[in-house]
This record gives sequence, structure tokens and C-alpha cells, in this order.
Amino acid sequence: MSDANPKDFVKGMAALVVSSNRLSEFHEKNLKMFPFVFFEQINEVKIDYDVSVEHNVDVDKKNNITIKKPFKNCYVAYYLTINEAANQHQLNRRFETLENSVRDLLWKGLAVKIFFNDKLVFESKK
Repeated sequence: MSDANPKDFVKGMAALVVSSNRLSEFHEKNLKMFPFVFFEQINEVKIDYDVSVEHNVDVDKKNNITIKKPFKNCYVAYYLTINEAANQHQLNRRFETLENSVRDLLWKGLAVKIFFNDKLVFESKK
């Protein structure tokens, strides 16, 4: 097992996304698992995303990501087939926690959209 700091590993993986303009298998797997932590009775999780940042970000030697100017096209959208009745308690907190988890895995400012049974139920504030 490596002695690498987990935060440094995640930052390095996010830098890989920035340089390649696509999610790695590591990111896709984690993003698809996040809803199972925050919601109940999920039948299916699909994600859609656009992480093409072109030259709008800088990555320093420590893999810190700095957004040079705002860009609208970067998002992760969740399409959950879910029992909505089982997920009524503290929904806003669940949405915000999922949003924060996605942003911790990738970068701050990334938009997150959540759909329950094809109905938009949450979208990051702009």
C-alpha cells in the first residue's frame, strides 16, 4: 500500500480530469456510488457530465486547481430511478451533501444536477 496522502491522491486524479477533459474510471465509479450513500431505495443510477474545461483552469505542482474564469458547461448530472416516497426526510441537506461530495472529488464550482425519475429536483446555484 502506498504512503500517499488520500487528499493528494484525489487532487492528482482531479488534475488528470482537467488535463484529459474526461472522467477517469476512478471518478465514474465513485460518482455512481455517491447516491447510494445519501438516498434510499435507488433502483438505478445514471450519470451524465461535461468536464471539458479547455484552458479555463490552472493546475499547480501540488495539483491545486484554480479556475481562471467562470465557465458554465462543467456539470455532473444524476438520473436516479428511485422511490421518491422513501426519500422525503431532509432532502435539501442530502442534495447539498451530494453536491459537496462531487465537488470534493473534482473541483469547487462544478455544477450538480439531480433528477428523480426524470424530474429535475436539484440544481446547483449559479
